[in-house]
Amino acid sequence: MFKTIKLQAYKLKSNLEVKVYRYKYPKQWVESFKSVNARLAKDKKHMPFKQIKEFLYSWDSNIVYINDLKNTYKDSTWILSTKPIDELLAVAIIKICFEETIENIKQPHVKEMFQEWVEKLDVVTNLESDYESLKLTRTDGELEENNLAFEVIPRLVYQQLQKQPLNIEHNIVHFIQSSNGLFSKPNNLYYEMKNNKIYYSIKVIAEIQTTPHQRLPMLHFKFSISRWMNYKLPLNNEWASRTSTYFNLDDRLVKIELVKEGDKLYWDPLQQKIYSTIYIGSTLPDVKSLVEKPNMYE
Repeated sequence: MFKTIKLQAYKLKSNLEVKVYRYKYPKQWVESFKSVNARLAKDKKHMPFKQIKEFLYSWDSNIVYINDLKNTYKDSTWILSTKPIDELLAVAIIKICFEETIENIKQPHVKEMFQEWVEKLDVVTNLESDYESLKLTRTDGELEENNLAFEVIPRLVYQQLQKQPLNIEHNIVHFIQSSNGLFSKPNNLYYEMKNNKIYYSIKVIAEIQTTPHQRLPMLHFKFSISRWMNYKLPLNNEWASRTSTYFNLDDRLVKIELVKEGDKLYWDPLQQKIYSTIYIGSTLPDVKSLVEKPNMYE
């Protein structure tokens, strides 16, 4: 039995570095957001930084790091990417997210100030950027002090795995990135149950972890199975109020949450807005139709 156990953690190379395009937040965004952020108080919880990050990662698999605007007091970096990004679309995504956030702000005077700030974001037509070498590990094998390796290395691993299909039980399996990990392509793997095909994907999550005492960084892999629903969803009281759905678009897995409030079903408004703006011509299905007959949208 123990002969079949294989280690899923690997030591990182010393002096590891990668060439990246470093895009910075526009200076006027950084400076003006400081005063906005200082007045948000409890409304800070509505800031859509998580949604922005998730969408950008699924939108462009070349992106390896995304920094929140609220973290720019030391470093104005916004995006690190192994290839040039579409700057106008990146700006459009963040503007859409903040526009949708306005209605969630409760304090009237803060809402007015925030709206005024958002309206000025589209003044930027290009981002300041540099093409540079990013150091990830030192000569002794430990991580650089910037700690960027925790986020950058897993994304670099995903890029490599996307290029290397696997042969699993005579099936050639290709992988595509999502905002959180790597999935084998939907409708590729399945098992049969009561004469029905149940499709699933292999999910791979890479993480950088440090060992006790020596603190040496290791690349660690987690594997799991994600099953794709192809029958009517049971909308009982135990059904989650927010359920993630994925749409396969040009080798991208775009995640959009389906929200349930009592008997009401609808797409997350912010994610739906981004989706419809960025993926022009690709319409989200009607929520009730999707729940009733998900196999129509495989």
